[in-house]
Amino acid sequence: MIDFYGGAGTFAGWPQRVRDYAVETTPVTILDWRTAYDFLPTSAALASIEVPTLVLWGGNSHPAVQRANELLARFMNAKIVTISQAAHFMISTHAKEVADVLAHHVTGDDWRRPAMARGAAMQLF
Repeated sequence: MIDFYGGAGTFAGWPQRVRDYAVETTPVTILDWRTAYDFLPTSAALASIEVPTLVLWGGNSHPAVQRANELLARFMNAKIVTISQAAHFMISTHAKEVADVLAHHVTGDDWRRPAMARGAAMQLF
């Protein structure tokens, strides 16, 4: 599951303490997934959300994840940002880029101006 979301070798590349934690918390993760499968919002329900929404994914995320997020964003009329070299675990691997995008979303600033000034490789669709 971890390599599916993070790419081949992700789990093996983690420090031992992180791998141990992932294994230890597997029952909770399974419970999370069980509840997620019971949550089936309609496109109309998603479209009715009026809170400004950002859907963020990594350019190296699994294509199925990218497509699911693309559909979610479309139904919600959300802003979409892709961090080009990131995958699912981007809060660990690309923390600065994620924080910048989130900060600018929350403040309503155009994230592209400061990010592009620093040469960040992000795309807005």
